[in-house]
Amino acid sequence: ETPPPEPATVVSVIEAMGPQTPMTPAFERWIERFRQAEGREEVYRAVLDEMLAVRPEDVSEPDDAARLIYLAEHAARLSNRAAEAWRWAEPFARRFPQHGTTLNVLADLGNTARHEAGDQADQVVAIDRLESLFRASLDLDCEHARNFGRAGFFYLDLGKRGDAERCLARGFRLDRTDSPMALALADLYGESERPRDALAVLDMCLREGCEDPRVASQAGLTAVQLARYDAALAYFDRFEQLDPGQTWTNYYRALALLETDRAPEALAALEIEAQRFGRPGLHLEVLRAWAHSKLGDLESFRRHLAQALAMRLVEADYLTDAGVARLFEKLYLAAKCLPDDAPEHETLRRLMLASGMAPDALFDDQRHRHEAVEALNFYVYRVRQPLDAAWKDSLGCRPGQEAWTEYVAHWGVLARDSGEAERAVLAWQAHCYPLAAEVVDFTLQYEDCHDSPGVVWQGLREGAAGREDSAA
Repeated sequence: ETPPPEPATVVSVIEAMGPQTPMTPAFERWIERFRQAEGREEVYRAVLDEMLAVRPEDVSEPDDAARLIYLAEHAARLSNRAAEAWRWAEPFARRFPQHGTTLNVLADLGNTARHEAGDQADQVVAIDRLESLFRASLDLDCEHARNFGRAGFFYLDLGKRGDAERCLARGFRLDRTDSPMALALADLYGESERPRDALAVLDMCLREGCEDPRVASQAGLTAVQLARYDAALAYFDRFEQLDPGQTWTNYYRALALLETDRAPEALAALEIEAQRFGRPGLHLEVLRAWAHSKLGDLESFRRHLAQALAMRLVEADYLTDAGVARLFEKLYLAAKCLPDDAPEHETLRRLMLASGMAPDALFDDQRHRHEAVEALNFYVYRVRQPLDAAWKDSLGCRPGQEAWTEYVAHWGVLARDSGEAERAVLAWQAHCYPLAAEVVDFTLQYEDCHDSPGVVWQGLREGAAGREDSAA
């Protein structure tokens, strides 16, 4: 469901709707009460009561009808009365059947009423009715950005990604400063593996004057994903201007600075991030170690590496699995500054394997010790790893995994046949936990490969808890 707009947003939209109309004095009174409501439901209920007392025949201007329904939808969301507001508002479609915005905000109210009704949604209003209203509204006015935006969010609710993208793209072309549309459109592009399109939308929104910090933040994250680090720095600098003092801003700035070989600046950014974060963090120590590796300061690298390795993964609830995996990849490569026989290599290797997030580079380094051969097959194996009471205190346990009694791990491996592949997979899995694992199944994905044999990657895990833990 589309989240309700903030009261300030509602006020700005109403105020921007146009010139004086017969109902302008009433809107001004209601807007002032919204400003002073401070989240109190009784205020929204009282305002909604006054709006629901307005009958279609009392409204002479279609713009007033649209504003009235738009404002009523907001009050109804906040007072859990959307179904009641829908029944009141539906006759306005007959009063102003050729006014696109009236039909559009009416459909949006109907969508809110359906969400409020839950399993009884179809008894309030049918989806077909709302789709018909949205389509009519866009046909009647093809130049109204917010109408396309509301239709786009409606189709997102329905899971109709193609229709949602079409509406949001059209709405964004009409108003390139609309941050909710830009963010939703960027999400759609990201989900369909078009991060460059996503970044183009976010960048355009910022260049057109948008001051929503979420757009700057998402642009920065997307730029990091695309390895456009100089651009990422510009976006995170903009985010800092729009929403200063937030955690993670300088973490991502430090990451981008390290990727562009600016280690001293990265260390300065990490000091700011550490002050904001307020406690030791695995992500901070890894990036500090990486910075000192780039500077050739082995003593400082070893110190921060030791601090990172001393942190329990189960306590790093501020990082996603993907975030930990990315940090391990950077740390593994940074550790190449140490001599080959340094004991830290084995300690780091054990931690990464135990966590199930070892980087591909670890396996590449092992495989490429052997010459490439012909006629290899690529297999994906699923391996069941039983766990015992020691798991929750082990190296590899992550937040939310403490109750696991087993997990299934995925492995990609190049081998001459399935027997060789199974032996390689189980040998690596043995480094992950001391109990013996077993193969669940495997699939043959490619044949006749020319490469070095061995495990290619370690995939993330699917866990299972015991019966009592699962029931809880």
